[in-house]
Amino acid sequence: YRMPHVVGPDWVRIRAGWSLDVRVPWDVVASVHQSSRLVTSSKSLQYDGDSETDTRQLVVAVSSRTNVTCAFRQPLTVDVDGTSQLINGIHLWADDPAALVAAARLRLESITESGT
Repeated sequence: YRMPHVVGPDWVRIRAGWSLDVRVPWDVVASVHQSSRLVTSSKSLQYDGDSETDTRQLVVAVSSRTNVTCAFRQPLTVDVDGTSQLINGIHLWADDPAALVAAARLRLESITESGT
């Protein structure tokens, strides 16, 4: 994986080649958990749900699969291939989903404990 997702001190960074590089601030993230999902489309970047009902989610798939879900507390505008979209979460593929989820949860817990 040339551009892996990254758990940083202030955000989780979701990347997919040159098409996507999104930093989601921790105060927007409600939860991160493993969740295997088969995607019907072969596109690696797509949307699921409806923006009008606040259910729109970005899907970052590899081989038509995702294995991590990141739910948001509030909508976030992301830029995908030059188009801005309002989303309420991300389904993504991680090479090591357990490690990504563990790191994210540790960061979310430390933020909750510190109150920042």
